[in-house]
Amino acid sequence: MFDWVTTLFVYIGIFLFGIALLRTGLNNAAKNKIEKLLQKGVSSPLSGLILGTAVTGILQSSSAVIVMTVGLVSAKILTFRQSIGIILGSNIGTCLTLEMLAFSVEEMGWMLLLAAAVLLIMPSDKTFHLGTVLFGLGCVFVAMHSLKNIGPIVSTMPYFTDLLSQANDHLLWALAAGSSLSAIIQSSTASTALMMTALGSEWLTLDTRITVMLGANIGTCMTALLAAILSSKEAKLTALAHLWINIAGVLVFIPILQPFTTIVTYLSPDPSVQLAHAATLFNVLTSMLFLPFAYRIAQLIEFFHKGVFKHL
Repeated sequence: MFDWVTTLFVYIGIFLFGIALLRTGLNNAAKNKIEKLLQKGVSSPLSGLILGTAVTGILQSSSAVIVMTVGLVSAKILTFRQSIGIILGSNIGTCLTLEMLAFSVEEMGWMLLLAAAVLLIMPSDKTFHLGTVLFGLGCVFVAMHSLKNIGPIVSTMPYFTDLLSQANDHLLWALAAGSSLSAIIQSSTASTALMMTALGSEWLTLDTRITVMLGANIGTCMTALLAAILSSKEAKLTALAHLWINIAGVLVFIPILQPFTTIVTYLSPDPSVQLAHAATLFNVLTSMLFLPFAYRIAQLIEFFHKGVFKHL
């Protein structure tokens, strides 16, 4: 048992390492252009949503975009109210990775690693950054393929069987598990990806996996909250807005989980693709729902901050 659990965590580590390399390569390639784009492109909640979606799709990390936004608000480059649209967009943009992973070809990972190896030895910053991106993406694909293979073996072990049974029987437990896992590894994408691979449809129902995904959307807010601890009042409000918006989205979807799951099953017969589509639908629908009320949401958070959260 210990060997298989160790192997599981090794591949999870490779997956997270790949995500980190992917973000680093893209961030280095963009340099300071991303911050300037955020600064100049937010004239309304809609433009903030579009920009937040695009930037998160580029950086492959909603947490990175929210932390960057917190920094810009703290520096008074952006206002708190301008940040709401970016938050909504970042939730949509983070789904790009999951959709890409759902449709990835198994052999593609090794091809990307080979191409990356060639680019990394070339004497050019641009090719080096591209090589870093491809190497990170290759690691992600290889780890995903490996997790698919060892997941069923690990999931049959008594300890994991008990955990899976608890998650299937108690959706609140699944919600808490998703939140905790995402807060620990600071990536809702990685948490959801585990539901697409190591703990697949053979052991967890689609309801359960979607609930874990919903919880992961809450847990990923921990990064921004930590980043805002020593920041200005408006920067703290931005981090809190990220948390409350994600909690509100989950509260909206929990009562309609059954019909939502039914709709998702019609979109694809592949369990991995179903979960990727569920994450995309959830984030797009909740962002579209909250977008018309962006400034009202900002006012509401400001109101509560003066009262209940005045010491935060």
